[in-house]
Amino acid sequence: MTRYYSFSLVLSVVMLCLWLASWVLYDPPGLGDGNGPDLLGILLFFSIWLMALLLLNSALLAWYLRSRLPASILAGKHGIGIHVALIGIYGAFLTALLR
Repeated sequence: MTRYYSFSLVLSVVMLCLWLASWVLYDPPGLGDGNGPDLLGILLFFSIWLMALLLLNSALLAWYLRSRLPASILAGKHGIGIHVALIGIYGAFLTALLR
């Protein structure tokens, strides 16, 4: 279970960084150009739910493993604090983005 958690933690951090970088670097095409909706923008918008579910899965694993008193960060030590910080960053970015 700790290997699954460490894989989930690393995957969550990497995917969050990639998702944030893609939102920041994304430059939507001009409006009214007659090309219809932008597919990449739509995919980035709908991936909000995928990122939230990935972070929630990893946070629930950290909550489950906290009773085992893990020795390292990848085994679950400070897992809940790490996920609270990650979800806070994600939420702050979404709040600023969707205003």
